Amino acid sequence: MAAVGAADRGPPIAGRPVTALPSDEGLPQLAQAFAPENATYICRAAGLAPERSARIEIELMKHVPGQRATIVYTIRNRAETEQRLVGKLYRSKRRAERMRRWLSGLSTSVFGAGELRVPAPVGFVDQLHMVLHNYVDAVDLRHALNDAPAFALSASWLVRLHEAPPLEELRVRTVEHEITKAIHWLDQVTGHASMATQARLAAARDRLFSLLADPPRTNLTTIHRDYYYANVLWDGHSLCVIDLDQLRIGDPALDVAHFAAHLDVLAYRQTGDIAAYREQSATFVGAYRPALGAPPVADRLPIYRAYTFLKLAATEVTREREGWRDATEAMARAACGELDA
Repeated sequence: MAAVGAADRGPPIAGRPVTALPSDEGLPQLAQAFAPENATYICRAAGLAPERSARIEIELMKHVPGQRATIVYTIRNRAETEQRLVGKLYRSKRRAERMRRWLSGLSTSVFGAGELRVPAPVGFVDQLHMVLHNYVDAVDLRHALNDAPAFALSASWLVRLHEAPPLEELRVRTVEHEITKAIHWLDQVTGHASMATQARLAAARDRLFSLLADPPRTNLTTIHRDYYYANVLWDGHSLCVIDLDQLRIGDPALDVAHFAAHLDVLAYRQTGDIAAYREQSATFVGAYRPALGAPPVADRLPIYRAYTFLKLAATEVTREREGWRDATEAMARAACGELDA
């Protein structure tokens, strides 16, 4: 592993802008991360040594404006050998250093080199607020829908996270906090639903307020909080879970329901039938078996399935992508179905 402070001792990062890159005033170092003259320096910060004649291709994989970006660096040497590196860039150095600590702690004390993993950090670029880790050569679960072991292992990964000692600096997200967010999303969605669904949403809103007044009992644990198919990578034998930026202390039932509800939404988008991937969902939920002593998650799953449907419906309203009205209606109805008394 490269020394974490190796980047600090190198030459200053250049600042040549990349005109083809989307501008992001809240993340000004994003353009610097794409500058060709910086690519070799970044790779060396991870312990890689590109040949003098190597080509380094740079690709933006994910971008949350003003917050963070995920970038892949592909090194192609003269013999056409290939090495890949992932750089996770953050708005602040503090957030980047915190993620480096989280990944280091999880990869050494909770998830090792076996079949359940997280990306281990291999370097740090101080000037860019960038954590570096090796590229994971795998596909997300959208491309493994027929691999039942992948869904069972996804549950095993989650159990291990939920039973792990809490990491430092994790914020707490109570049941009340999550229900309040669900009410906010419901209010965003209501004006875009059909009249019949609006009536059901009003009843769902009352149900959420009753839960807010008398929340269900749970033991709060470390949770992923964005656990779904796209963040679970499968290579046919092992799993690596990525995008740990929303790690919190919260209700473990949220992760279980979030994963299952996302499968329903994926089924709707791919097939038009929201129930098309219920077998995969049942495999996942059935394999989630935490240690005895914690309140069972089953009774809370409808709450958080509704939470997830409302979150995704509100996203449709915000983005207004093609077909968003139909998608919003379908997800709003699904949320209501979970909260029907």
